[in-house]
Amino acid sequence: MKDRQRVNSYVRGIGCPVKITISKQKSLGDQWCLRHTNLGQHNHPPTLNPFSLQPHISRRPGFTEAVTIAKTHRGVLTYSESKEILKRMGLTIQSKQYYNLIRNENSHSLSPQEEALLLLHYLESQEVHVVVDEQYVLDERGEKRDRVITCIVWWTSAQIQNGSSICI
Repeated sequence: MKDRQRVNSYVRGIGCPVKITISKQKSLGDQWCLRHTNLGQHNHPPTLNPFSLQPHISRRPGFTEAVTIAKTHRGVLTYSESKEILKRMGLTIQSKQYYNLIRNENSHSLSPQEEALLLLHYLESQEVHVVVDEQYVLDERGEKRDRVITCIVWWTSAQIQNGSSICI
């Protein structure tokens, strides 16, 4: 009978007594503090990449930006197309997270103004030349309370060279 265990694989233990936390401690003047318990008592080998574990996926560098951009793709692009765009930006998102964006979005949908602000933020982060036509909402005293975006016009460097633009 062959040994059927895969090479370089293992099952993470449940109930591992090892605990490691890193946090800012206000009581220590906002210094970073590393705390640990039972370091020598693992019941499994440690995970090489802690960001691969479910509780820590959202803590990966760039995860929030990837989700924000993927939300603009959801319902318009397939996961593969979105994945390629994110990959070019140095970001990643898993297919399960991508397809769950609509489920999570149904519980809180963006208003047209929130969508416009999201688009504006994304365009500005891509170093695209952006011009915004907006009006301000005034309160009872006549002070600016909020802005309403009526038009966003943007140009990439290639469009500036060709003399074309896009407007929504």
